[in-house]
Amino acid sequence: MVTFISRIAQELIDGPGVLHEKLVLLPNQRAELFLREALKEHVSGTALLPMFTTVDQFIAQAANLVVVEPLALMVRLFDCYENARMQALPQGTSEGLGSFLNWGQTLLGDFGEIDRYLLNPKHVLGDLYNVQKLAEWDLEPGEETPLMRRYSDFIALLPATYEAFTASLLEDGEAYSGLAARHLATNPEAIAAYLSKNGVTQVLIAGLNALNTAELSIIQSVREACPTQTLWDIDPHYFNDTLHEAGHFLRSHVQRQKVFGKDVPSTKGMASEWKTLPKDIYPVGASQYTGQAKAVAGALDELRNAGVSPKDIAVVLADESLLNPVLSFLPEAYDKVHYYGISIGSNGSSRYGPSVDYSDRICPEKPAQIRKMDFLLPVIVCLIYRSSFQQILERACWRKSARMECRDCEGEQSIYQRIRMGASLCNRSQRLCRTL
Repeated sequence: MVTFISRIAQELIDGPGVLHEKLVLLPNQRAELFLREALKEHVSGTALLPMFTTVDQFIAQAANLVVVEPLALMVRLFDCYENARMQALPQGTSEGLGSFLNWGQTLLGDFGEIDRYLLNPKHVLGDLYNVQKLAEWDLEPGEETPLMRRYSDFIALLPATYEAFTASLLEDGEAYSGLAARHLATNPEAIAAYLSKNGVTQVLIAGLNALNTAELSIIQSVREACPTQTLWDIDPHYFNDTLHEAGHFLRSHVQRQKVFGKDVPSTKGMASEWKTLPKDIYPVGASQYTGQAKAVAGALDELRNAGVSPKDIAVVLADESLLNPVLSFLPEAYDKVHYYGISIGSNGSSRYGPSVDYSDRICPEKPAQIRKMDFLLPVIVCLIYRSSFQQILERACWRKSARMECRDCEGEQSIYQRIRMGASLCNRSQRLCRTL
């Protein structure tokens, strides 16, 4: 069986141009890990590998924007929402940061979807009231209840909130993932400049599936700026079946010759490996997370005894709550394996790593305290560096009349003072990084 990763590696070796002048655009960082391993079989001695990047990384780097963590975005969004509310409804009551956090994540997600599909925010956000009125209330045009008036006032704030939020982020060179995609899609000249700056003469796009409007526009701009080839991980079993959900997005790309050129998905002359490859399925009954984790550990032991390499094993969990038990029951032979990557789902735009430290499974030789600090430091810096976060703390949480004191440190130093000290340390660290 020829794997999709090996196909990509072979195409990179056999394709035109030198290896180190190629850019490989992949769906995630795990694909990069295995592709590097596959390239070792084709390269002898010392060689410069291609430039690897994921879709989100490429968008952020080409747009020259920093994708901010969700919590910092929520604080900035609350600030912009409050300013819009005070201007439109000066007599209204403040929402409060705690109440805003309950529904602000949904609003941030809606902003992201608007940007990813290049929609007009004024049209989308402006019609929400009419959509709700038709779908839920079904009242005559002249009828309006106090609840409807409050909802109408809330909807009226969203366009101004969006404009102020996105403008403030772009002014600071920051964005959420959807905004970065919109910015790059509407500024295609940045793509050509990025490719030229990095000495890229060939682009290989591999393994993508579901793509939004902004990503399709970016891929089209990449093809216009540089010779580009697209490879699809596809099988006739689900691609040719119009009712099969796995091939839905791939089938939609067939009509997009303007975006992919001659590289649109096709299964012409391809045999279905899903039907021809042998499969062994063994149902195992196990109750609760502990029982399921032990069953996984037992299966891993059997595979190791059968001579299966750990890098050829994939463990797919139905629930991310199983991740901790499975890691706890991993057999000793797998404790120092460096081949596998671990990720769990998370809300918001953070796609580059889990919210829990699992690096001790990857690098067990590092001291536990160093591992934990290395993993958590970017999150701490993200919180204390934004000036808007400090302003919110000053205004909402750490007023002089209700200052919270820290009892577990020497002296009676307030939490707010410690955050200020941390921000000063962060600024010095950033200046040091720039000099390096």
